[in-house]
Amino acid sequence: MIETLTPQQIQAALMLAEGRRTSDITYDLKISESTLYRWKKKRDFKELINNMMRDELAETRFRLAHLADASVSALWDLVARSSNDYTRLQAAIHVLKLSGIMHLPSPNVTQTVQYVLKPEEPEEAEKTIVTNGQGGSRVEDAPLQ
Repeated sequence: MIETLTPQQIQAALMLAEGRRTSDITYDLKISESTLYRWKKKRDFKELINNMMRDELAETRFRLAHLADASVSALWDLVARSSNDYTRLQAAIHVLKLSGIMHLPSPNVTQTVQYVLKPEEPEEAEKTIVTNGQGGSRVEDAPLQ
């Protein structure tokens, strides 16, 4: 397939796969738009573009999977190791949101989450989690009962 294409056609296919505009490609390669249009009709040319795009998509998915894994690990480290309640809470909320377990409230709605954070130290006050519809949240002292 690629053997039937000229180096200039391969370059044009690469530029198209990258999303470059026709006018930029014709200018850079010093070809007419009709030439590029004719190349686009060739089966080998189209196949090369599709292969390039498929390979790039596979590479992007691979990178995103590893990035997501690393991000969840970093958030988990914050949940497990941070001594700051607010930091731990924010990390835990992000993990829950990303995993699809925690429902995101509607915009402009404020709600108090029913869970209470139990203090690690007896002299610390219990905390409640308050979230708003814009994805923000804060920790407040739990009301005395």
